[in-house]
This record gives sequence, C-alpha cells and structure tokens, in this order.
Amino acid sequence: MTHNNPLISVIIPIYNVEEYLAECLESVIRQTYKNIEVLCVIDGSKDNSQTIAEKYATFDSRLNVILQENQGLSGARNTGIDVAKGDYIFLIDSDDWLVDNALENLIDASLKHNKHIVSGGIISFEHDTKIEAPYKKNRKTGALTLSGTNFFSVEVMAWNKLYHKSVFEGRRFTPKLIHEDEDFYWRTMPYYRDVFAIPQDIIFYRKRSNSIMSNKRRDEQYQENYITIIDAAFQERAKHKDLNFAFRKCAIKYLHQLKAKQAPFGKYEAHVSNEYNLKDSKLTKLTTKLIGVFS
Repeated sequence: MTHNNPLISVIIPIYNVEEYLAECLESVIRQTYKNIEVLCVIDGSKDNSQTIAEKYATFDSRLNVILQENQGLSGARNTGIDVAKGDYIFLIDSDDWLVDNALENLIDASLKHNKHIVSGGIISFEHDTKIEAPYKKNRKTGALTLSGTNFFSVEVMAWNKLYHKSVFEGRRFTPKLIHEDEDFYWRTMPYYRDVFAIPQDIIFYRKRSNSIMSNKRRDEQYQENYITIIDAAFQERAKHKDLNFAFRKCAIKYLHQLKAKQAPFGKYEAHVSNEYNLKDSKLTKLTTKLIGVFS
C-alpha cells in the first residue's frame, strides 16, 4: 500500500438480494483498480445471499463475508466502516453495479486533486423496462465548492462517492432511518465543502418497485424519517448560515415528496410549521427564493 496505490474498502450491505447480488459482486471484482477489499455485510438475510457471497469469497481473497443480525442499511454500512482497513471507502448497494473503471477514475481524481470526497455520474436503470438514462442531466463536474445555493451541486447519494477514511472519523449513518443518504449529506458536506465531480459515469442505479423506498413510502412512520432529517439539517444550518436557503428549500421539498407519494404528511407539515415557521405557501416560497438571490 503506497500513496499512489491506496487500499479502497468497498462496503456492500446485503439483505435478501439473491436475484441481483452476483451482478453487483462481479462488477466489483472486475474493477480495473485492483487494490481493494470487499466487505460483504450479510444483514440478517433470509435468502441465498450469504451462500452467493461466500461462493465468490472462495475464489477471490479480497472478499470478506461478515454476518450480523438485521440492523438495516445504515447498520450494515456502519459495520463495514468499523472494520474497514482501507485508506478510502466506497459504498455500494447490493442491487446496483459498477462500471469497470469506476474506482480507478475516482481514486485518480482524489489523488490528483487532493480531495477527500470525489463524486461520479449515475446511470438509472429501470428494472422492469430495462431502460437506461442519466440520473441527472447537465450535472456539474470538476472542482466544486458546496456553499449557499450550490450546496447540492453533487447528488445526495452516498453510493456514488469515494471517501477518504478520515471523513468517517466520529461520523456514521443514522440507524433505522429511511433516506439515510440525505441525512448523511447534511451531517457531512458542511464540513467537506471542496469536492471533485468526475465527468464519467461510475454506477448503475437499479430502480425496482419492491425496494425499501417503495415499500415504506406509505407507512405512517415514513414522515418521521423526514422529521429526523430536517432537524439534523437545522442543526447544521444553525452552524453554517450560508445553508439557510438549502434548509428552507429542503423542508418544503420533503413535504412535497410526502404528498406526491400519497404518504401521511400531517405530522411533518405541523412540525416544520411549528418549529421553523415554514409552510407550503407562496410566502414561504417567495422568501426562500429571495434568500437564495441575496445569499
């Protein structure tokens, strides 16, 4: 392990994904960047996922299979982070897969530009129709500063980024939280404003109807997740005044997302109104727009 060939820990939380796991693992194994360890965290999976992961581990010593009782996606990621030996960490969901040179492009950019966080492009893959499309059109690339109205210049996903291990010092994913990536973004990016976004696509994001997101969106507690996230966002906004616009915009965006998904939203709506005096109104939208103009 040298400065020019750092070890990357690839963390894969695994729960009941036997249909997709082989494709994910093969995409990681065949990466053009070879100095990796692959941490397969079997999160109480009840299907054949463990058997599949152990099979791959028998012919590639870079794979390590870790067993634990179900702790959810955040808990599985945290387990992987806790045992990771790498200089860098990359997270991938077990139903997605990587472009062959994804890690090589990310680590090259990190070393060349001396950035702790490097982001790559995402290809959306509709599982039912097999249609591929850019996840985000006209995405910003190059050296970016995440501040003010540009705070969300990169995607909120945790799984399209390479992180230096120091990013996780004293920082983990919030357990049992849906939309944990948005929460992590709010609690991390205010402290790592200077990032680099490579122009290349690095990952295929599988969108499927039976995912966690699809199953949970109409649950009464779904809105509780957004309350947790917006409260964390407010804590960061209190420390970083330039994030006032991003905070206000997100508070209303989350409400719109709940409504659009026909999920219960009354508790969340009351919370942002009572705690932050934000309503789904023309006045709030106008005020937020003015804050963005003058920030």
